[in-house]
Amino acid sequence: MYLLYADESGTSTDAKQQYFVLAGLCLFERQGFWVAQELDKIASRFDPADPSNVELHGNPMKTGKGIFRRFPKEDRINAIVDSLKVLQISHPGNRVFAAAVN
Repeated sequence: MYLLYADESGTSTDAKQQYFVLAGLCLFERQGFWVAQELDKIASRFDPADPSNVELHGNPMKTGKGIFRRFPKEDRINAIVDSLKVLQISHPGNRVFAAAVN
């Protein structure tokens, strides 16, 4: 069995936004705990006391908004790369998908 997560970014009816993105992740069921554990290790770089309180969200990490403001850009970019590597080395049946609509 696989677990499926999908999320959107943007609003298709907002004329100010050029793109609407729908992205998702499909994980082999026994990978959920392992992936969460690995991502928590990365999140603990930003809040060691409560890594589950850190949302590894690309835009704030890249631009340095919110909790990421006080961290150097290199550290934030490395965390993005490391987060993507978690998926790269995970179960070969795991999939990431996305569609960007202009």
